[in-house]
Amino acid sequence: SQVLTEGTHTLKVIARDALGKESVITVAGLRVFASASVTGTPMNYPNPARFGHGEATTIKYTLTADAEIKLMIFDITGRLVYSNVYMSGAEGGKANVNRVPFTGLSSANELLGNGVYHYLLVNDGKAIGRGQIAVLD
Repeated sequence: SQVLTEGTHTLKVIARDALGKESVITVAGLRVFASASVTGTPMNYPNPARFGHGEATTIKYTLTADAEIKLMIFDITGRLVYSNVYMSGAEGGKANVNRVPFTGLSSANELLGNGVYHYLLVNDGKAIGRGQIAVLD
């Protein structure tokens, strides 16, 4: 078996029955995409954030390819306090530089308190980037 590299491929499938009769099917235009990765270190600004004063922080990262990205933010105990999915090709999931705002509201619509929060950028179930947000109000 061979691993297909990124790009467009044509596959030719040949099957033979017990009597030696052969059938051939060709599949053209099969596209294979590489998994995305983050280049450099994700950063957010301002940091520390002052969510209680109406500020948001912007998480900035660069992707090598369009990909669906899940942003997950955890408190210091490891509890997931926020998550959002950014679609492939859209802001947050496009190749090149992405800037996604975070207003400090948890998934339960509660303002995060003072402290340090850790975030992960996840693609295909793998963490491809990480960072920290300090909150100081």
